[in-house]
Amino acid sequence: MNQIIGKEIRLTGKTYFQNENFQIEKGTYLVVFGRNLSGKTLFAKFLLGEIPFDGWLYVEKGIYTNENRKQLKKKIGYFSFQTEIFSSKKTLYEIIKEVEPDSEQRKKAIRNFKWKDKLNDSYETLSYDDKRLVTFYLSMIGKNILILDEPFLDFSEYGKKIISTVLKRINRKKITILFMTNQVENILLGKEYMVFDHGKVISRKRTERLLEDEKLLKEKKYDLPFFLQLSKKLMYYNAIDQIYDNSKELIDELWKSN
Repeated sequence: MNQIIGKEIRLTGKTYFQNENFQIEKGTYLVVFGRNLSGKTLFAKFLLGEIPFDGWLYVEKGIYTNENRKQLKKKIGYFSFQTEIFSSKKTLYEIIKEVEPDSEQRKKAIRNFKWKDKLNDSYETLSYDDKRLVTFYLSMIGKNILILDEPFLDFSEYGKKIISTVLKRINRKKITILFMTNQVENILLGKEYMVFDHGKVISRKRTERLLEDEKLLKEKKYDLPFFLQLSKKLMYYNAIDQIYDNSKELIDELWKSN
């Protein structure tokens, strides 16, 4: 079932997205990939109703045109590397309780973000990572669609791991995720990927078919993600017999073969 449908989309005053049509199914984890200024952020702003457009957009049983586009933000959560942290004298638990009245959902959030031992801490005393994680958490409350623009930037490895895990868990609950990035390794996070170039979608496939786009990526001066490259080399030397896209599976297979 399609959760987002765009028909004859043309961004007013832009050369990008001229008469574009697209569909995004409910529960998709779509990684939108391309260089800076390729159109990814513009695409996000359009979906959020921040820029004028011609055509129409269907989002969660509602039809949106340029006239009512500003209502789109009520439907879609958004988090960016530029999203600012805020000030608050409240404890972490008070902030969570204020936005999440359901006790079971609060417990899940506390568990997912590893906040159990920090609940009584003042927000102001939290680490920078945790303040950013609170902002990320607030952006997704009550939303079935979430747009992320380079969300890993400005986080430590600890914060990145938590966000990555949370995204997988909420996606299993059919939350639709659009992950905007210029880092080719991040393509492997999603179920699908879409490659932007100068405001045009030049490829869209299931993630397991990424090898089919090796030539296209090289033409745009991108390499395949590291573990795909490594798998290909190991297959050449008969060390493994299939492609792996993550470190755990590849290392496990190498241990078995030894």
